[in-house]
Amino acid sequence: MQNAVAYNDGSDHLCRPRGRLNYWFYRAPAVPKRTGYDLVITSLPLQEVWNDENETVATEREGDLDEGEIRDLLRLGPVQFVVAETAAPPQWVPVAEAFEFWKSEVRPHLADPAEEFFDLPTFPGEYCYLATRWRWDGAEPLVVLRTFH
Repeated sequence: MQNAVAYNDGSDHLCRPRGRLNYWFYRAPAVPKRTGYDLVITSLPLQEVWNDENETVATEREGDLDEGEIRDLLRLGPVQFVVAETAAPPQWVPVAEAFEFWKSEVRPHLADPAEEFFDLPTFPGEYCYLATRWRWDGAEPLVVLRTFH
């Protein structure tokens, strides 16, 4: 189906999501949490964030972020971005590349969490991110980008 958002929960049908966002999406077959030695994301939003060593580093969301809030964080210093997509491990963007990643990848694809609807074809490549700040022990702010395509 065109413009579908992949969501893994074990069923194969079209449905409406829970929450504020109104869009149709396709539920893909469930993916096991362990693939070899890497943990993979089986559903969004995340309940926890883990690193490349499969260690949980964050379990508490602070809130959704819009473009202005992320820009404010970047003005204060580096940001730790993590891309979350189902059927893949979290992708940690090197902190040294955060600003360039923001300019070239995040900003053009960032959906506004305050909007009731978002339309994937209006985003380049027909995918977008919703950003959430998480509380963790790292020095930089942790921003998780949920991927919808």
